[in-house]
Amino acid sequence: MEKIRMLSTLGLMGAMRSLSSAYEAASGVRIDADFAPTQALLKRLREGEAADLVILTREGRAAAIITGETRKAGSSEAERAELYKTVIAYSGKYRIEGKEFVTAVEMSWNESWNGTDQRRSWRFEDDKLVIDTAPIPAPNFPGKMVVARLIWERDK
Repeated sequence: MEKIRMLSTLGLMGAMRSLSSAYEAASGVRIDADFAPTQALLKRLREGEAADLVILTREGRAAAIITGETRKAGSSEAERAELYKTVIAYSGKYRIEGKEFVTAVEMSWNESWNGTDQRRSWRFEDDKLVIDTAPIPAPNFPGKMVVARLIWERDK
């Protein structure tokens, strides 16, 4: 089974537990998540640990870094092009507009996203907040379409 390695802040632990099971059920890809305080996560990434990372701050900023698990360092133009196909990374201010979660992208791995709004639909299901993308090509799994879904569950 393919898997995604992810690091997340402690504040998203409940959400990511829900996301992991929903994503695996929909895609057959397992999410291997580890949770730690934000500064500890950033230190681990700087030291070279490979993982995906999602951060939402109370000040309204979002950052996401998602990479394919089988990435290998490349030096040739072709190898670097392959690396580009297996990453998503962007950050910016987020806001809620009606039933949409919107990130105003300020910086991204894909220059065409810079200055754009990335819109996701949201809804409540019982004590859960569900955020979905429209169907998109799976950046880490060529030839597959996915709906990326985040599910936050209220602590009880």
